[in-house]
Amino acid sequence: MTTLHTPEHTLFDDEPATEYPTGLREKLMAAVRPEFRSAVLVVAPDDPVFGSSPCLVGPCERAARLHGMCIAHHQRWDAEGRPDTTEFAAHTASQIRGDGTMMSCAVAGCGYGRTGHGLCITHVRQWHLADRPDISAWLPTCPTVTTPAPHGQCRVKSCELWATARIPFCVSHAQRWRKAGRPDVAEFAVAHEQTPHHGETIDLLVLPARLRLEIQTSSHLASLG
Repeated sequence: MTTLHTPEHTLFDDEPATEYPTGLREKLMAAVRPEFRSAVLVVAPDDPVFGSSPCLVGPCERAARLHGMCIAHHQRWDAEGRPDTTEFAAHTASQIRGDGTMMSCAVAGCGYGRTGHGLCITHVRQWHLADRPDISAWLPTCPTVTTPAPHGQCRVKSCELWATARIPFCVSHAQRWRKAGRPDVAEFAVAHEQTPHHGETIDLLVLPARLRLEIQTSSHLASLG
């Protein structure tokens, strides 16, 4: 399992100290090495705690969860009417939505993340207003965006996309932030700074700090065999 760094001072800020038995916090902190204190866990199929057999879909780097497939490929298989799993695994693409580097809007100069048809939400609306012409023919007619990021860059330092109007993250990281239960912005930004663009991740920010550290402790102990 790959672990990503999270500042230690945030581990228990969301829970009152009176909830912990005397000495528990110190014992757990002493038992877990810093590299296992991440709020985001990257799970390999062979992980001793969260792993399982690899997904049936060839190069997929995720662990199988249902019918021999990872969650994402199982959802695709289900949406396609549940064909024969062997044939599906042999012919479906290993890449799923969210894999790879997050791309900016296809309109020249626009730094917002894509939401559909290769466009940000603003340019998708403009494309719809133009009666949805062929994208390749429509793009050259769009004025080049020359203004700087109106709301700044995404707070995740490794991300080059523009932040949205209401949330200080790009559209993709904003979606992950909401799914994580809207945790502290700074903590989320640090935790996701090194998150890879592929593979299965478990975001522990949705959990109370005490339970988060207990899971991290279990991962650490499992790594020791």
